[in-house]
Amino acid sequence: MLKHRKDYVDLHCTTESERDSIEHEVELTSLLDAVQETEIRMVKMSALNHLMATHVLQQAQQIEQLYNQAVEATHNVNLGNEELSKAIQRNTSSSTFLLLFLFVLTFSILFLDWYS
Repeated sequence: MLKHRKDYVDLHCTTESERDSIEHEVELTSLLDAVQETEIRMVKMSALNHLMATHVLQQAQQIEQLYNQAVEATHNVNLGNEELSKAIQRNTSSSTFLLLFLFVLTFSILFLDWYS
């Protein structure tokens, strides 16, 4: 009976040891699956991060281009305002000259009419 009991205890210990081993294997397998899933997610996040960085860089270049165009447009508007000021001054001086010319012409006609 003692031998039978020793075999039973050995069998029971072996079975418990195998059960622990299987439990550890299942736990490690599930942990491995979780790690692989996390790795896949990290790879996807890295790809999305790279894509976003690329788009941000493109937008930065577009903003820089828009800024340069705005500066150039402001410069052109200032030049246009200067040209308009010059045109107004020329128009004023030419209007003054024309008014003076008509005034002199009118008095010349009146003088010639009076003289004859």
